[in-house]
Amino acid sequence: MVSVITLYWYHWQRVTTVGITTQGAMKAIEVLEEAGYETIVFHAVGTGGRAMEQLMEEGVIGAVLDYSTIEVSNEMFDALLAGGEKRLTTAGRLGLPQVLSCGAIEVLVFNEPETVPAPFNTRTLIRHSPKITDVRLNAEEMARVGEEVAKRLSHTIDEAVFIIPTAGYDSYAVAGEGFYDPAADQAFVDALKANLPANIRVIERDTHIEDHAFATEAARLLIELIENKNQ
Repeated sequence: MVSVITLYWYHWQRVTTVGITTQGAMKAIEVLEEAGYETIVFHAVGTGGRAMEQLMEEGVIGAVLDYSTIEVSNEMFDALLAGGEKRLTTAGRLGLPQVLSCGAIEVLVFNEPETVPAPFNTRTLIRHSPKITDVRLNAEEMARVGEEVAKRLSHTIDEAVFIIPTAGYDSYAVAGEGFYDPAADQAFVDALKANLPANIRVIERDTHIEDHAFATEAARLLIELIENKNQ
């Protein structure tokens, strides 16, 4: 059984810039590997998500912990990390054990600030690196993302789990940081819950996505789904 984590980070001039959901994802990897599962890590930068979906189709991947789903929102709003129309569709259609979260899903990624298009260029911008600029989606846009995520998961044929950290979807979105907007996050959650199929269980935790306890629970939920599937 091969498990998969999607992360959000960048490589710039051969230096790895640790991303805004990586601490949680790395903890989840640790839990999975301690339980005896091999993990393949995909960077959620567009090409990573596309490759992951393809390897599921080919039977290489047997389960997925989709920790950072930023590629869906970037596809919707024509940003850099677009993961394609198949993103979030394959595991559910194939009946693979699947635990999902909303890592960095409120973030759109562009290059230098002058490349950020309207209407996003009038909002708070965070420079992730010299070549990367991040923008936050508002409540209306987040509701659209929640609907789209649910639509992509609508053909999930087996049990799955969507686990949500209500105190922040990445390190930029926690209290005191530039992308903190609990009302917008709640708009995503409301739209998601209203449209998800009944076989996808939603779990909400009053913490942020980098919290090790949250990441541990996500990994253990996936292990439980795998074990149930094997039985």
